[in-house]
Amino acid sequence: MHYFYIKIIVNNNLLILIILIGDSAYEANEWLMVPMNNNPNDNRERKYNRAHKSTRRIIECSYGILKNRFPCLKYLRVDPCFAGRIIMACATLHNVANKADFIPNSDAEDDNTDAVIPPTVTGHRRETLLEFFNY
Repeated sequence: MHYFYIKIIVNNNLLILIILIGDSAYEANEWLMVPMNNNPNDNRERKYNRAHKSTRRIIECSYGILKNRFPCLKYLRVDPCFAGRIIMACATLHNVANKADFIPNSDAEDDNTDAVIPPTVTGHRRETLLEFFNY
């Protein structure tokens, strides 16, 4: 299943709805959008199914891009809460790497080198970084 946010302003109040998007294997619910049916009866159903399909495709492509950049996500077997933290970290690193001013280090020999926290990172921040990777 996938999800997206819908922001609605009602009487000057911002409402944020989280809607899950599932395929036809799931049953429709007030919080879960699934395709109408395999053979839409009218133009509205066809339009809905087309929008549903294109939204799912965008989300699935995003997952694929992250998994290609961070292969550890392909076989993530950790506690779900910790998995969420790993995925958020990967998404953040992905966004940083996609910035126009980011220049990757082309001198790196391989991806299996041990990470080194720069000596300029000290004190509480260093301990926080180390604690995050203490698993």
